[in-house]
Amino acid sequence: MPTPPPPPHFRRFWAEDADPALILNAHYLTSEQIHVEGDEGEAQWIHMQPWLYSDGTALLRSSRLNNAFRKEPDGVWRITRTRTENVFVAPLPNRFAQAYPTASVLMGQ
Repeated sequence: MPTPPPPPHFRRFWAEDADPALILNAHYLTSEQIHVEGDEGEAQWIHMQPWLYSDGTALLRSSRLNNAFRKEPDGVWRITRTRTENVFVAPLPNRFAQAYPTASVLMGQ
């Protein structure tokens, strides 16, 4: 079965002509707080996100994520608001990782 095309949001980060190419971007979420009242909820997380590029450069980003949710009549919870507040963005030393992926698994490249 072929891999479906990535959503437009991801294509912006993993553009085929990007130089250097983004080869790894992972989200690590901690310190979650989830508050639910009836059919609505709000949640917060602390987020750490490394970005690795094909030329060996890298950065680390941290942010606070604040999302709101609503339970729909079909019983499914859906996101109604997403807000990201940067805490910091910092460069990492070049080639700080011991090994780098050669392609993005997410993008099927």
